Amino acid sequence: MGLKDLIAMGPDQRYTVKAEVLASFDDITMARSLMRTWPDITAAMGFDRGKWKQVSACYRRVKKGVESGRLQVPKSGKARQGVSVVAAKQPSRSGIIDLDDPANQ
Repeated sequence: MGLKDLIAMGPDQRYTVKAEVLASFDDITMARSLMRTWPDITAAMGFDRGKWKQVSACYRRVKKGVESGRLQVPKSGKARQGVSVVAAKQPSRSGIIDLDDPANQ
Protein backbone atom coordinates (compact mmCIF):
# COMPACT_ATOMS: atom_id res chain seq x y z
CA MET A 1 0.00 0.00 0.00
CA GLY A 2 1.32 3.43 -0.93
CA LEU A 3 1.12 6.72 0.97
CA LYS A 4 -1.66 8.04 -1.29
CA ASP A 5 -3.70 4.89 -0.57
CA LEU A 6 -3.16 5.38 3.16
CA ILE A 7 -4.29 9.01 2.95
CA ALA A 8 -7.33 8.06 0.87
CA MET A 9 -8.41 5.73 3.67
CA GLY A 10 -8.86 8.77 5.93
CA PRO A 11 -7.94 9.22 9.58
CA ASP A 12 -6.72 6.25 11.59
CA GLN A 13 -9.82 4.71 13.16
CA ARG A 14 -8.15 4.87 16.57
CA TYR A 15 -8.25 8.69 16.34
CA THR A 16 -11.61 9.25 14.69
CA VAL A 17 -12.92 11.49 17.46
CA LYS A 18 -9.90 13.79 17.38
CA ALA A 19 -9.98 14.05 13.60
CA GLU A 20 -13.67 14.90 13.57
CA VAL A 21 -13.37 17.41 16.43
CA LEU A 22 -10.65 19.30 14.58
CA ALA A 23 -12.57 19.15 11.28
CA SER A 24 -15.79 20.30 13.00
CA PHE A 25 -14.19 22.74 15.44
CA ASP A 26 -16.02 25.87 14.24
CA ASP A 27 -19.37 24.07 14.13
CA ILE A 28 -18.89 22.67 17.63
CA THR A 29 -17.97 26.12 18.92
CA MET A 30 -21.14 27.56 17.38
CA ALA A 31 -23.30 24.76 18.78
CA ARG A 32 -21.88 25.35 22.27
CA SER A 33 -22.51 29.10 21.96
CA LEU A 34 -26.13 28.19 21.20
CA MET A 35 -26.18 26.23 24.49
CA ARG A 36 -26.40 22.81 22.84
CA THR A 37 -25.47 19.92 25.13
CA TRP A 38 -22.45 17.70 24.62
CA PRO A 39 -24.62 14.59 24.17
CA ASP A 40 -26.57 16.38 21.42
CA ILE A 41 -23.39 17.60 19.71
CA THR A 42 -21.83 14.15 19.97
CA ALA A 43 -24.88 12.52 18.37
CA ALA A 44 -24.98 15.19 15.64
CA MET A 45 -21.36 14.37 14.80
CA GLY A 46 -22.39 10.76 14.22
CA PHE A 47 -21.01 9.30 17.43
CA ASP A 48 -22.88 7.44 20.16
CA ARG A 49 -24.31 9.93 22.70
CA GLY A 50 -22.46 8.02 25.40
CA LYS A 51 -19.13 9.30 24.02
CA TRP A 52 -19.96 12.88 24.96
CA LYS A 53 -17.32 13.04 27.70
CA GLN A 54 -14.64 11.92 25.25
CA VAL A 55 -15.77 14.46 22.64
CA SER A 56 -15.99 17.24 25.22
CA ALA A 57 -12.51 16.56 26.60
CA CYS A 58 -11.04 16.30 23.12
CA TYR A 59 -12.66 19.61 22.12
CA ARG A 60 -11.16 21.35 25.15
CA ARG A 61 -7.67 20.09 24.23
CA VAL A 62 -8.09 21.14 20.60
CA LYS A 63 -9.48 24.55 21.63
CA LYS A 64 -6.46 25.13 23.86
CA GLY A 65 -4.16 24.28 20.96
CA VAL A 66 -6.05 26.58 18.56
CA GLU A 67 -6.02 29.47 21.04
CA SER A 68 -2.29 29.08 21.66
CA GLY A 69 -1.59 29.03 17.92
CA ARG A 70 -0.19 25.48 18.00
CA LEU A 71 -3.11 24.10 15.99
CA GLN A 72 -4.90 25.36 12.94
CA VAL A 73 -8.46 24.48 12.02
CA PRO A 74 -8.66 23.09 8.45
CA LYS A 75 -9.92 25.74 6.04
CA SER A 76 -11.45 23.36 3.53
CA GLY A 77 -13.84 20.43 3.65
CA LYS A 78 -11.00 18.03 2.78
CA ALA A 79 -10.50 17.07 6.42
CA ARG A 80 -14.13 15.96 6.68
CA GLN A 81 -13.72 13.87 3.55
CA GLY A 82 -10.87 12.03 5.25
CA VAL A 83 -8.15 13.42 2.99
CA SER A 84 -6.06 15.11 5.65
CA VAL A 85 -6.27 16.30 9.22
CA VAL A 86 -3.05 18.16 9.92
CA ALA A 87 -2.43 20.89 12.45
CA ALA A 88 0.48 23.29 12.25
CA LYS A 89 2.78 24.14 15.14
CA GLN A 90 4.82 27.31 15.14
CA PRO A 91 7.78 27.30 15.11
CA SER A 92 9.11 23.84 14.37
CA ARG A 93 11.18 22.12 11.74
CA SER A 94 8.41 19.93 10.40
CA GLY A 95 5.51 22.33 10.99
CA ILE A 96 3.31 19.42 12.12
CA ILE A 97 2.02 18.57 15.57
CA ASP A 98 0.77 15.11 16.48
CA LEU A 99 -2.66 15.57 18.06
CA ASP A 100 -2.47 12.13 19.60
CA ASP A 101 0.76 12.72 21.49
CA PRO A 102 -0.25 13.67 25.07
CA ALA A 103 2.70 16.08 25.21
CA ASN A 104 1.00 18.17 22.50
CA GLN A 105 -2.44 18.36 24.07
